[in-house]
Amino acid sequence: MQGKSRHIKAIKSYRCRVSKKELNRARGEGKAEEVEQNHAKDFLKLQSLRKDLENMKMKEDESLKDYSSRFLELINQMKTHGEDISDRRIVEKTLISLPEKFDPIIAVIEETKELQP
Repeated sequence: MQGKSRHIKAIKSYRCRVSKKELNRARGEGKAEEVEQNHAKDFLKLQSLRKDLENMKMKEDESLKDYSSRFLELINQMKTHGEDISDRRIVEKTLISLPEKFDPIIAVIEETKELQP
């Protein structure tokens, strides 16, 4: 029951993000419900992708190339579903998700690129 309640809240929350112009255009075409359902699906998918991004870490035995491919694939999926994610946020998340063996490199990057707030 709780999962259904969260689903309903997510859909209602997302309806607030759909522009009136877009809904009116869809209503004129008789597709308003379809548009709302698609937006709700995108919203729910984005929630899942955001969670994946927050939990993403590079594995100790994973190559940097493999990790960056996996990371960028997730970012691209988020953008496809309408997420507006800044380059700064991408860099910050990348740096904090790397294992300890990269700490010296991260420190140099943070110093030279002034990533500190």
